[in-house]
Amino acid sequence: MVEVSVIKNDEQLDEALKEIDRLIDCEEGSPEEEKLHVMSLIVADYEERFHPIGMPHPIEVIELRMEDRHLKLTDLIKLIGEEFPITAVLNRKQKLDLLLIRRLSEVLQIPIEVLAQDYEL
Repeated sequence: MVEVSVIKNDEQLDEALKEIDRLIDCEEGSPEEEKLHVMSLIVADYEERFHPIGMPHPIEVIELRMEDRHLKLTDLIKLIGEEFPITAVLNRKQKLDLLLIRRLSEVLQIPIEVLAQDYEL
């Protein structure tokens, strides 16, 4: 078995991921399961520090949530209200404003911090 240690570079990350893949179906309660758990934590820590995943683009999140819920633009307008300029926002002609951010967060269950971040049109 590969020894569990701190990951210092991407080569070691690749090796750790291979070992995790090997251990993924290990028996519950076994020493391998403990090793799998510890290695997963070490990999997560390394990836968070050296390969952080940024916030998704607000418009892409709205579009994805619409797709997940099988919503058309007309459906979304009915849900949030016609007074909101959602068409211009989705066409990237206008940025989200605070009221629309709040309404979309409420209706589509998207975290406000995702919608409120600054982004390019």
